[in-house]
Amino acid sequence: MLGLMRRHSRSIFIKLIYVGLILSFVVWGIGTYQSRDSFIAARVDGEEISMSEYQRTFDNMLNSLKENMKENFKEEMIEAFNLKKQAMDSLINNILLRKEAKRLSLRAEDNEIQGRIDSYPAFQKDGRFDKATYRLVLKNNRLKPADFEEEQRRLILMWKAESAIKNSAAVTDDEVLASFVEQKETVSLDYIKVSPDKFKGRVKPSSAEVQEYFAANMGEFTIPERVKMGYALFKPEDFVKKIKLTPEEYEDYYNSYIDDFTIPGEVRASHILLKFNDNREEAKAKAGELLEGIKGGEDFAALAAEHSEDPLSAGKGGDLGFFGPGDMVKDFEEAAYALEKGAVSEVVESVYGYHIIKVTDIKEEKVTPLAEVKGKIRKVLESEISRELAESMAEDIYYEALRGKNLEELVKEEKIPFKTTGFFNLDNIPAQFDPLREVVLSANAEAPGWVSRPREAEGKFYILTLINKEAPREPRLEEVKAAVTAAVKEKKAREVAAALGEKLLEGIKKGLDLKKTASNNGLKLESTDHFSRVAHSIPGIGVSQEIVVDVFQLSSEKSISEKTYNVGNNIFVVGLKEKKDADPAEYEKERESFRSRLLEQRRDEVFRRWLDEARKNADIIYNEDLADLKG
Repeated sequence: MLGLMRRHSRSIFIKLIYVGLILSFVVWGIGTYQSRDSFIAARVDGEEISMSEYQRTFDNMLNSLKENMKENFKEEMIEAFNLKKQAMDSLINNILLRKEAKRLSLRAEDNEIQGRIDSYPAFQKDGRFDKATYRLVLKNNRLKPADFEEEQRRLILMWKAESAIKNSAAVTDDEVLASFVEQKETVSLDYIKVSPDKFKGRVKPSSAEVQEYFAANMGEFTIPERVKMGYALFKPEDFVKKIKLTPEEYEDYYNSYIDDFTIPGEVRASHILLKFNDNREEAKAKAGELLEGIKGGEDFAALAAEHSEDPLSAGKGGDLGFFGPGDMVKDFEEAAYALEKGAVSEVVESVYGYHIIKVTDIKEEKVTPLAEVKGKIRKVLESEISRELAESMAEDIYYEALRGKNLEELVKEEKIPFKTTGFFNLDNIPAQFDPLREVVLSANAEAPGWVSRPREAEGKFYILTLINKEAPREPRLEEVKAAVTAAVKEKKAREVAAALGEKLLEGIKKGLDLKKTASNNGLKLESTDHFSRVAHSIPGIGVSQEIVVDVFQLSSEKSISEKTYNVGNNIFVVGLKEKKDADPAEYEKERESFRSRLLEQRRDEVFRRWLDEARKNADIIYNEDLADLKG
């Protein structure tokens, strides 16, 4: 029966039965099957973060990084930026902020939510919020306005909690002055650079030196561990031909998602808006007077043109055009939808002010017949079911492989592609494994025969297996002689450069001129531009916090640094060329600007400390597969 279901399951109901059968195997003692906990990425004080939520957050961060880096993106950046931990930390921090918002009894008002939504460029047309665009964007992303607006409420609460935490920060006048001096006091340097490259062609390592270096540093030349992998590839498109949709399945989908095939009823209305301004009672009273005039027979459009404070509709007699559910704020919408064609409302209050509404036309709700959308439904169902079939077969084969069956034989029986690689080391993973890099890396800790859980990447499902691996080994000198010889040359060249640098410095300390000293040794004296204590890099020299700290202690009386510096394998002898003090007059002009920047930095520091403390006090439990994201 399992085989029959495997080959013919196509509906969500069969899928559920199929998953139920798989889960029932747990009672037979197969401990590697996934429990519900395996779908939870973490728990924070009992609140769950789902694995899908974690994966979605990680994917969003990764896509953002790829978009920013474009062709410069490298897979190693995922680890360099610690992207997985960033994704998990952001979700944990969000929970902690929501808890703090609740503790502080913070609220997100309706007008704040609307203001946030209005500000999104994706919902704007000609620079202004457009409700039709808003609804279309949400519909295209299968989002309901109520759900999206609730998410905005959560974001506002988190922002308010973060602001409340940051507002405890403060800075003193002395701290502002110190920050100004740190950034505005500058120096420039004279320097002599001694590059090892100058000597590489002159050093000739002997065979004995190469042998000695190799014996002392064999670990540098270790032949790394290499692995050979196999993988099964489950492509949803390969399963489409197995799908035979029934009329019942079309109808089930159609009825389940009837909203997607329904053109909502729309109302065309005109309104007169009186904003609250500084006197709500006065605005309300005026609205009442206008309403009495309308009831007495005065022309609605003329009154709207004269009195409405909505600049977009007043010139059109208050006409707002047609609008559907969710296009207007709740109070306005409810009042408009309650009116018959030609009817006028009582005075309605919304976040914008007081309205008088007149319904001028009504379009009834229309449901598109099933026959007209059958092709669209077929594509959706084929996409969903083929993915489910691919995933289900991958899961089934995985569980069979756990019982000791050969993965390659299992997939060939089902006519699923199985491919193998040659041996490779983990610093040079084949391109086809780029989206599965972390799985390949995890194979390093496993024994041959290991099979990965099915993983989805780029719309396909993969099962990887470790076919064989070669342990790291010490090389023979003949295998790495070129690399060892180059390393000895590099080492000897650095030693020559360092010795020359020390010799130059000694001569300069004894009174020799910097420029002449450089020239006499086939070098040249160079100068940097001015830089401050907060410079990330010294012009012409590179990154060296050691130099930055030392040279700001130099003066006209003692202008030569007491030591040489190694920056990027180059040796530098440095001396003070010029020092510029911070300008007191400039400080008076920029003091408040510096205060604002320093206060913002301090606010960030306060918030980071709060997060650290909140995380320390929270009960955070990670999925065992994500335990390395702790801390």
